Amino acid sequence: MNNKFLVINFSNNIFYIKLKNASIELFNSTFHRVLQQNVEMFDVKYSTNFIFILFLTFDSKLGLLKFNISKFDEVETQWLKTSNYSYRKIDFISLAITKTSIHFFYRLSNLKNTISYIYHGIVSNSCQSYELCKINSLKYSCPLYTTLLDDKLILLICEDYSKNIYSLRVIHDNNSTKIRSFDIPNAFTINVLSAENEIVIFYNKTINKDIFLFQKSITCFQDKFLFSDENKINVNVPITKPMLSFYNNKFYINWSTGLNFYITTSYDLKNWTSVVAIENNNNNIAATIFKISSTLSVFNGFISEKVFAKSLFDNELLKNNDASSPQTIPPLITPTANTDSQKNTLTKNNDKFINYLLSTMNSLSSSYIKLLYQKNKEIDILKNSLDSTNKQYEKKLSKFINLNIKTRKYYEDLISNLLNVIDDKSKIIDELLKLNSKNNK
Repeated sequence: MNNKFLVINFSNNIFYIKLKNASIELFNSTFHRVLQQNVEMFDVKYSTNFIFILFLTFDSKLGLLKFNISKFDEVETQWLKTSNYSYRKIDFISLAITKTSIHFFYRLSNLKNTISYIYHGIVSNSCQSYELCKINSLKYSCPLYTTLLDDKLILLICEDYSKNIYSLRVIHDNNSTKIRSFDIPNAFTINVLSAENEIVIFYNKTINKDIFLFQKSITCFQDKFLFSDENKINVNVPITKPMLSFYNNKFYINWSTGLNFYITTSYDLKNWTSVVAIENNNNNIAATIFKISSTLSVFNGFISEKVFAKSLFDNELLKNNDASSPQTIPPLITPTANTDSQKNTLTKNNDKFINYLLSTMNSLSSSYIKLLYQKNKEIDILKNSLDSTNKQYEKKLSKFINLNIKTRKYYEDLISNLLNVIDDKSKIIDELLKLNSKNNK
């Protein structure tokens, strides 16, 4: 989060927000301003005509900056009330905005174990927050992902990091409704997107020492959430730590290795274009690009840290080219708006398709229940006919499971030791940043 560029296009002007030397900076080629100092982490969202920046200071104070990008001198700062404890520390923050309210989230972690607490609050005159849930998570893992679906605030919460158990929740004002808990075995590098009437979860998994990208869809229909099976993204190249976007009715996957970054696109999550490699001689920085016009568009990708003074419209990487061309990148800046008739036709088609799916699912469910009953009978017969060979197999399986548990315990202890080393390094870095912040003052 600390190394993120946020690029805002407003009235054909490009502005950048970045955390540098513990300060939130707003700048372009001719303008520079420090918005807040002594900042440990931040998150940015855009709503209507305002930019909102949620930030955490090194002395554990949570604040919100609000300003109109066209009026730099009118920056409002509001301090939010948090549930601070001497034995817990805020190590994660997140901001989400609906049409009617501004929501903030933070994680309080115990200093001696992995038990953490997610808190939720709505920005108002009091700005109170309350405990949303208790989770089991690591300090450097992301516990919470937010997205909007028809202006509903959707949360994907990692309830148990070690068991890969997640829960889907919907926020209504100050009330949270838990939809369902589910597991995603061996998943890491989670991304969550909203696309039309569905939520798509992307994640990496390791299979036979190779890393693959998978996705699971959650369709919302009449306030009901339908979960799909997981599907592997087939692009014939390994994709690690991707940045995902749904832009112009199309899915984009971006990832970076070394000095190059790569992109592939799809309309249906099944058929993906050939991977386009973008050669770049500069360091690539993960960025969130806001395109502000009559509507708001958001794109997650990579930009070069050394081209920040140039307009995105002059940047060769962001020109309106065809993704199928071997040395080009798809358009990131100019959204195409659907007409009302197109939207109505698309909505009707979607409704027909969803109704068809629900009908098909009901039919399949009935067939499945009958088949399940029959298979249960067969299983009971097989259970009753277990012989000594089966018992010997069970003993071997038990030994194998015990060996697997011991092996996993060994690697968990190894990872724990490595995390302790990282934590020690993090403390040293925090102290150096505090010292640097004092020197800058």
